Amino acid sequence: MKGLKKDYFIDENRELYQHPDHFHFNTDTKLLACFMNIRKRERVLDIGTNNGVLLLEADLTDVKELIGVEIQDKAVEVAQINLEKYAHHPFSLYNCPVQELEIEPVDVIISNPPYFRENATNPEIKMNMRQLGRIEVNLTLEDLICHAHRLLKSNGTDAIEVKCDVTNVEDIRNACRVTELDFGKVDVLINCAAAAKNAGAL
Repeated sequence: MKGLKKDYFIDENRELYQHPDHFHFNTDTKLLACFMNIRKRERVLDIGTNNGVLLLEADLTDVKELIGVEIQDKAVEVAQINLEKYAHHPFSLYNCPVQELEIEPVDVIISNPPYFRENATNPEIKMNMRQLGRIEVNLTLEDLICHAHRLLKSNGTDAIEVKCDVTNVEDIRNACRVTELDFGKVDVLINCAAAAKNAGAL
């Protein structure tokens, strides 16, 4: 694939390729990587794997298998290049909607999903590959959680990153919506983000 640029993730020694026109990993991706809890010999599924960066993070553990599903074919090509070059464990990539993915249930599911609703997005924004990684066009949070439950072992672990500005009421509602969809309810809500000017949203 032409036009790829070499980058690194968290550590300068952990290299991978990104395409300038595709969605790039960001601070959210790095934070999710820090929260991932993967044990030896587990099978890991990344929903919306993009360039495979979170699978490469999982590859640092002695996993049994890395699995990525991604609807955008050009992104799958980049992930294939990255995993062939940098991964040390067996991997499989599926170029299809997660709604159509049929595999044996996995031990761990990770995802850095689109988190902007399409109806809340400026209609003048061009829906290119970068925007498709940010906006719920191909995958809503409801669909993500539904199929994560379908593809996860009963004793498995899922880690989903949710964007939340604690001064923004809609972001807080969205974070609660995702939590309730995934776990059924919110038991405890803690704000330690130090955003308390004028007693903001929280």
